[in-house]
Amino acid sequence: MASKATGWAGAIGLAVVTGFFSVGYAGLLILLPLSLMLISLPPRRPAMIILGLLGAALLLRGSADPLTDFARGWALIVGAWFLVSHAVIGGDRFLDRGLIAVASAAVTVTAAALVMPESFAQLDATVRLRLTAGYEPYLSMLSEREGGAVLVEAMRQGAQVQALLFPALVAISSLSGLAVAWWVYRRVALRRRDALRPLAEFRFADELVWLLIAGLLLVLIPLGEVASRAGSNLLAFTATLYALRGVGVLLVVAGMPGPIVLALAFVIGVLLYPLVMAAAFVIGLSDIWFDIRRRWAPARPPDN
Repeated sequence: MASKATGWAGAIGLAVVTGFFSVGYAGLLILLPLSLMLISLPPRRPAMIILGLLGAALLLRGSADPLTDFARGWALIVGAWFLVSHAVIGGDRFLDRGLIAVASAAVTVTAAALVMPESFAQLDATVRLRLTAGYEPYLSMLSEREGGAVLVEAMRQGAQVQALLFPALVAISSLSGLAVAWWVYRRVALRRRDALRPLAEFRFADELVWLLIAGLLLVLIPLGEVASRAGSNLLAFTATLYALRGVGVLLVVAGMPGPIVLALAFVIGVLLYPLVMAAAFVIGLSDIWFDIRRRWAPARPPDN
């Protein structure tokens, strides 16, 4: 069965994912890499180059907000590494390039953090304050209600978890933002409709499981707070990838559901998020050894 490439609905879904995980800087994570692609990649038409330059100039205007400055710098680094990976890796497969770009950007920023620890400690404190402040209106409203203290404490802990996993959230949103930028570039500059494969085909190199194992070891072995946080972020990032892989497996096994089923699945996913995430992760992880989609495909009846 020939699979269809990701269309407008998929691209919009990826943009929503970018916005959800980026804590407010989705536009930078999509548009700055897109500007770099329009400037640097074929066909290099004058109109595309001018559009990319104008976009980059508008997005890089001065700002007094340290988080905005970080988001700009990070988006530029990710976009630049994506161009490097594009030049090195052949073919049109996005995911390999995207993962390499995000991993390379993470190594680059980590090296910078080792050179300038004070600046990144200040950035981390700013992130914690910004996330906590974002919950304050809801905390004030809930604290006045009966039994609201439990919810207030849960939301405060949620903000702390977000701050702890901020690097992983940025990495996830950067990967989805790159995917949106790549989709737009292929559609606009190359007029191609096969920029991204559908979620049902989402998979990556099985060797990535070693990152999951490394994250687990860093969390379990008492090596200090820095190592534990690094492990937590590795676990969060790789677990999200395996959960998406698990969703891809389920889509193949169950077949592409209709809009009503999709809406119902979305509601269930929101209400039972931890359980759904855990189940999808287990399925995605087991796909390393069982290759469920390949085993399932012959059992399906051929298309008419």
